[in-house]
Amino acid sequence: MLSVLRLRLPLRAAARPLFQIHPIQTRGLLTSVVVREPAKKVEAKATKAKTATKAKAKTTTKAKATTKTKAKATTKAKAKPKKAAEKKPKKKEAPKDISRGLKIPGQGPTPFTHFFKQYCAALPKATDPTEFVQRAKDAGAAWRDLPQAEKERIAQDVLPLRAAAREAREEFLRGLEPGVLFALNKRRVLKGKTRLHYTTPEADRRPTNSFVRFTLNYRATNDVSGKTPVEIAKTTGELWRGMSEAEKAPFVAAAQAARAEYDAAHPKEESA
Repeated sequence: MLSVLRLRLPLRAAARPLFQIHPIQTRGLLTSVVVREPAKKVEAKATKAKTATKAKAKTTTKAKATTKTKAKATTKAKAKPKKAAEKKPKKKEAPKDISRGLKIPGQGPTPFTHFFKQYCAALPKATDPTEFVQRAKDAGAAWRDLPQAEKERIAQDVLPLRAAAREAREEFLRGLEPGVLFALNKRRVLKGKTRLHYTTPEADRRPTNSFVRFTLNYRATNDVSGKTPVEIAKTTGELWRGMSEAEKAPFVAAAQAARAEYDAAHPKEESA
């Protein structure tokens, strides 16, 4: 037995030495402890570290994106609402100037234009502007050679033509709206022309009052030469205020009679 035990003891001692060094821990005399792990464990840890880093990076990015989104939302929420743009009022269309293009009747022919028309009627129609100008020169020379008696006769022939033309012209002007006539006159003044006007027929004129009748009578019965209209008005005003009711009575009666006649000829239209 003892021999067997002696033989086994060395075998056991060789199989399990008294001092066993850990496979992952080595230490020299002058070095610190270095822990060495198996390669598989190191790779696994590295992979976990990378995954954790990526996860942290993603979380940070998401957090930043969320913060930016919140910041933008907050900024938009804080931004003051824009005021609704005020609608600009539409420009009113300027009224059409109907005074343009109006053909105003003429005032009738003059003695020379009447003669020139008759002169051209006896000749063939001019087909060229130069021929027309030459014809006007020839008619002018013929008019100057006419005797004065012939010119007076032509002037007398023209009078009824001019009267009819004047009446048609005034009738046309009376039919225009005041604004149209004003626009016509404004344009004519800018061109250096005279204003258009018409005379109101005597039957349509409003009758004058008693003071105006007295003034007209004063001008007809007194010498007012050398006096201005203002001076005459001042004189007649002083005289009228100093007159008695009996002295004013003829002028008042004449004014009342004229007014009654006018009202009878121009009845007022009854309003609906």
